[in-house]
Amino acid sequence: MRSVSIILIIVSTIILSSCASGYKYMQPEKIVYSNKLTEDGLQFSYFYNVLSETDNDDYSKKEIKSPIKVLAVKIKNETGRKLDIGEDVLFLKNGQPVETVSPKQVESQIKQGTLGYLFYLLLTPMNLTISREDNTDTYPIGLAVGPGIAFGNMIYASSANSTFKKNLTTENILTRQVGDGETVYGLLCILGSSMDPITIKLK
Repeated sequence: MRSVSIILIIVSTIILSSCASGYKYMQPEKIVYSNKLTEDGLQFSYFYNVLSETDNDDYSKKEIKSPIKVLAVKIKNETGRKLDIGEDVLFLKNGQPVETVSPKQVESQIKQGTLGYLFYLLLTPMNLTISREDNTDTYPIGLAVGPGIAFGNMIYASSANSTFKKNLTTENILTRQVGDGETVYGLLCILGSSMDPITIKLK
């Protein structure tokens, strides 16, 4: 029975160490913004590292290695007119317009990989053998463990990636409109690996 315990420990360790990560929704309105800039009747605050702040550690690590940054932003409109953020507002870094990135592009760069989990199909031939005094029983546990870990994690990671993309799309600040005196929150995805200060102005 000792061999059974060892095998179960090994299998449990593999399962626990190979899990895909879920995804936690980024909610820009719940971020604590420590900075505030005022320009052209716009009050602007932003927050880098929003993926890390919302405990999406796997996505945050991939963001660090990518040429893309995801920011939470807050804009209060005091211009005296209604604004379409994507059409009327310009975001700047070092005095130059930032290059924005679509949710689809971001998701393709900062997503959980899925093909790597196919490695666990190598566990498929694994058998559990239990020897007793009068007989020996063999159970093909690999048929459940191998495909279970592989495809279960692939499905879970794909679902998390889809939720990530949906979050980026629904919270895209460039699709928002804001009336005079109103405040709008959203996510801004930009090209560039540095976390230099961001400014804002009317086009």
